[in-house]
Amino acid sequence: MPRHVVHVVFVVALVPLQLALQAQPQPRVLLHDTFEKNDGGWKEQQTSWINTHVREGKYGFSANVTLQQHVVRDVGLPRSGDFDIEFTADTRRGAEDAPFGLVFGYERPSYFFEYLIWMDGRVRLQRNAGLDLVELTEATRAPELNTGFATNMLKISRRGDRLLFYINGKQQGEIPFAWETGPRVGFVIWNWIEVYFDDLVVTAY
Repeated sequence: MPRHVVHVVFVVALVPLQLALQAQPQPRVLLHDTFEKNDGGWKEQQTSWINTHVREGKYGFSANVTLQQHVVRDVGLPRSGDFDIEFTADTRRGAEDAPFGLVFGYERPSYFFEYLIWMDGRVRLQRNAGLDLVELTEATRAPELNTGFATNMLKISRRGDRLLFYINGKQQGEIPFAWETGPRVGFVIWNWIEVYFDDLVVTAY
């Protein structure tokens, strides 16, 4: 009796898999900065009240005044699409009640978001709209946060209408996030403090 070999089944099974792979969003690295040099995107200044500089593979940011300070650059952050932002922060000087961290979705001085930590172990997400500060999460203590003068790795991830936030590789939670975001990201410090930022990676999906 003749034997028949059928190959069609394998071809048909591969087609949906190939389509599924093509449909998956491909990551685009918008910025990967190790601060070995300043490519012109970061402001460097030295005055009696603020100092920012790129030096020894880090972005130093310090203030000698009781104010909030931002340094941002345009990276083309998606207005409504998914993204990841991660970086490290190394504190060198300051009081435990002075927050610092990430500013993202910066559209203008009256519209941006912040992911803040304190040297005493607190963490908070907040939104600035029309010069009004809205807390998106309460300032709570995170056991994974290295306190005092220490180095921490922070990350946020937008997935659809949710925002996930991490400290040192451990997810701290997630919140609803349906707002549009501006194209700029950067760093923020409050009051008398000195922080060195490094390894900033911004990825869009």
